[in-house]
Amino acid sequence: MKTNELLEQPIAAEPIERAGYKLTKLGWLPEEWEVVRVNDVARMGTGHTPDKKVDGHYNGGIKWVSLQDSHRLDKRYIDQTTIEISEAGIRNSSAVMHPANTVILLRDAGVGKSALLAEPMAVSQHFIAWVCGPVVDPEFLYYSLQRQKPYFEQQANGSTIKTLGMPFFERLEIALPTIDEQQEIVRRLIAWDASIDEQARLIATKTDYKRGLMQQLLTGRRRFAEFEGLPLNIEKLRPYLREITERNKAGKASRILSVTNSRGFIDQRDQFEREVASEDRSNYKVVRRGQFGYNPSRINVGSIDLLERFENGILSPLYIIFETAAERLNAHYLRHFFGTDSFQQQMKHLVQGSVRDSLPFDGMCEIKLFIPSLKEQGCIAAVLTACDRELDLLRAQLAQLQEQKKGLMQVLLTGQVRINKTTTS
Repeated sequence: MKTNELLEQPIAAEPIERAGYKLTKLGWLPEEWEVVRVNDVARMGTGHTPDKKVDGHYNGGIKWVSLQDSHRLDKRYIDQTTIEISEAGIRNSSAVMHPANTVILLRDAGVGKSALLAEPMAVSQHFIAWVCGPVVDPEFLYYSLQRQKPYFEQQANGSTIKTLGMPFFERLEIALPTIDEQQEIVRRLIAWDASIDEQARLIATKTDYKRGLMQQLLTGRRRFAEFEGLPLNIEKLRPYLREITERNKAGKASRILSVTNSRGFIDQRDQFEREVASEDRSNYKVVRRGQFGYNPSRINVGSIDLLERFENGILSPLYIIFETAAERLNAHYLRHFFGTDSFQQQMKHLVQGSVRDSLPFDGMCEIKLFIPSLKEQGCIAAVLTACDRELDLLRAQLAQLQEQKKGLMQVLLTGQVRINKTTTS
């Protein structure tokens, strides 16, 4: 059965009432469901880190899941690891080989992330591992743990690194239907995951396409037909930029902004749920729509943007603000250039500082860029902006699918909504 067909199958919803349901410590559940300790239906184990000072403990071909693999978790199955250990490493430590389909969960430094082992692997001491018995489907346990991730994060302790101890997991309970219903629930959630993965792959493909297009258009290696054969002008930015040093002396601008590497200009209240600026803001710099702002000590991670969302705002005195000579350099064209490998490579040679690399305005002015006619700049910027809008739409659709999956897990894994088996046969 195709994924789309499975997603479109109806779900028979049953309202949670006393009839047919029972009140348990986990809330209202179907009468035939049980509340069980995970340790009563699965064998719990942990992991270990072989001594790194002993030769022969590593690079032995045995996949070993460590904190460096946290980005691979929550993807259902983990089939690759950053580090491998050896048989000697296992023999001389408490590390053990866990079989395929073992459910693992990170209990600190990213607490609550989970996955299933695609093949026999070992894990570090940062993980809990469960080998499921006959009454619980491994994928059902995985989804049950994934649904509870916010709860695990809430219960974790620690000031620097949040962690959950073994006693917590020894007491951990889940709601458990029959094995047949578990597998029907898993089928539905796997189908939803397939749609999420397909959307993520589409975003990755479109992102790679845009990156390649940027490299070609913003360097002059690829040009629109009407501009073919025109000179390839590579110039420094200095004649095209003007630094802005206006201060908030009059206090007229009140919106405190920051520039992030993922969202660009943001209102500080959106990021921190409060303003983290000092009370005296008269020395803050005023930035206006159409101007650029960047933190010279964080530009290496992409913290630079063109202000478009707000009419104006203020930035910490640490920021550098500048604008383009509009009659010679299209601001949107320049904004796209800041996302290229060419900009990153040039910047690395221009940053200054003994403790933290920093790019002053003079350094920014030394950056070289392909600067065609204003008309060609506009055409290039329009194409790349269209790519951005398409990617924004795809990302919004992905976020919607992810939120829908959370809701689906909530109702299916608690029995609030039951799957009509006559439609899934």
